[in-house]
Amino acid sequence: MLEMQRALIAQGRNFPPLEPCTAFERPTEAARVKGKQLLSEGKVACLILAGGQGTRLGASRPKALVEVTPVRKKSLLQLFCEKTAAASIAYQTPLRLAIMTSSLNRSEIEESLIKNRYFGLKNSQVQLFSQDMAPFMDQEGNWIEESPGRFAAGPDGNGHSLQKLMESGIGKRWKEEGIESLIVLPIDNPLADPFDAALAGEHALKNHEATIKAIERTDPAEKVGVLVLREGKIAVQEYSELPDLFEAPLAHIGLFCFSLSFIEKVAKIELPWHLAQKTYHGQKIWKFERFLFDVLPHSQKTGVVVYSRGDVYAPLKNLEGSHSLEKVQKALAAFDRRLMAQITKRPESNHLFELDPAFYYLSAEVEQKWSGKTLPCLNYYPSDLIT
Repeated sequence: MLEMQRALIAQGRNFPPLEPCTAFERPTEAARVKGKQLLSEGKVACLILAGGQGTRLGASRPKALVEVTPVRKKSLLQLFCEKTAAASIAYQTPLRLAIMTSSLNRSEIEESLIKNRYFGLKNSQVQLFSQDMAPFMDQEGNWIEESPGRFAAGPDGNGHSLQKLMESGIGKRWKEEGIESLIVLPIDNPLADPFDAALAGEHALKNHEATIKAIERTDPAEKVGVLVLREGKIAVQEYSELPDLFEAPLAHIGLFCFSLSFIEKVAKIELPWHLAQKTYHGQKIWKFERFLFDVLPHSQKTGVVVYSRGDVYAPLKNLEGSHSLEKVQKALAAFDRRLMAQITKRPESNHLFELDPAFYYLSAEVEQKWSGKTLPCLNYYPSDLIT
């Protein structure tokens, strides 16, 4: 066991030749038009990675059920379900959503969906499946016992999410329904768009197998993976596994679009393990994880689309400081203020408010209707304001 641990640690230090990835696109109107067409035809689905327990947040419930919106206190799960419902109405088709849970949180997530009537979705639109678990190892390379004869374990990362999607039968059903591509996002980023028309359109127009939705790095010390070229192919390098003084301009934030045909191919591939140091009952331990970005070297054609950080990235990871609930709520409020100013073509409001997710999927006609309008000063703008 100790030898395995040492080998994995060494794996993260034996760096292959890396170059920073600098080639990317920006979201274009042509891509947005193509994406809207695909969405209206029901050819795009979404996979949300929601296996986390929220222990770093001090939460007593799964991270998916943590309340994040600044006014209505909607949970991450509710917010993404409501975004899916709003997109389904906008594109006049019941868009599909899969949620990857773990054995630790599936029952609570499922209970929340049922209790809240799927937050405006039909239950046929939402499918759940669970990731595997991996045992914890102590600093001496021994498996940790939770109780006599029972090893302590945690979710094994998101690396096999595509494999588990296919094993569950969801992927096969989606293919039969005509779905061609899949947007993938982590549950802890409430600014993520489960049905991003520009991303889906760019992916289709360029005939990519994989498309990465990225942002520009602003801080070399930021704990985020970076986009690199490894043996000529676009890949992601974890920040903890970067060579010293390595500089790369683009940050990986866990947002992807994959072709379903590519998913079928990589679902049969065993991905490498990564080691991460975590705290378990007050002691430092090693956690084994697989990462989804390790499918990228198997893509024959990969693209990168770079977005503005404030429009797509506000992860909830810490109890205090960076990526805390306070920071997330400020980012959500700022996004809604910018969007409302864009819709009305008026200056940004300075009061705190929250938008119904229907505002995130407006048609050009509705936007034109609201151009120049002065809206009432509310703390929540419901969807019936835009009918």
